[in-house]
Amino acid sequence: MLFHRGGKNVNPCWTRLANEMGATGRFDMERLTPRFLAKTYHEGDALVRGENMNRHGVPADPYAYLACLKSRDAGWCEIALAYVREQRQGNGVGRLLMAELLSRKSGVRYFTISQDPAYQEIARRHGFCPVTRLVMSNVEDWAERVGLNIPNGRQRLPETALRDGLPRLNGGRWLFIR
Repeated sequence: MLFHRGGKNVNPCWTRLANEMGATGRFDMERLTPRFLAKTYHEGDALVRGENMNRHGVPADPYAYLACLKSRDAGWCEIALAYVREQRQGNGVGRLLMAELLSRKSGVRYFTISQDPAYQEIARRHGFCPVTRLVMSNVEDWAERVGLNIPNGRQRLPETALRDGLPRLNGGRWLFIR
């Protein structure tokens, strides 16, 4: 349920989840709103796990979330907003969400950006490869095409993707493609 009783307020579970995710400091705050989390889920482009599911499949206490967002290029989607509550980490929830989300669409390629080593490992186990200019020589043009870099606007392409050598995951924010 996107809206809570009467259609005016977003269901409180989405507000709690957005606040919890925001408190980690790891997310793009422009996209991290209760309304966006709920809308993405109800459109079938995100998965959520939690306790006390209601009849609409929405948990009263969500502890995990993962979204597949459309990009400006119809051939690419972004796997984003990966979150598993700290107490639930390490038990395979993130891996299962990634596998389920990737199985939903065919005919598209995926990218994801993360600085979290555990999430990077999940992405690699699902066929994602880290990107540098050596891997994708046109990475800046590609980033503009999919909407990561907007001319005279937001620049979301990680600096690690602009390196010339082989990818070495020794910290930092990385772009992965699949």
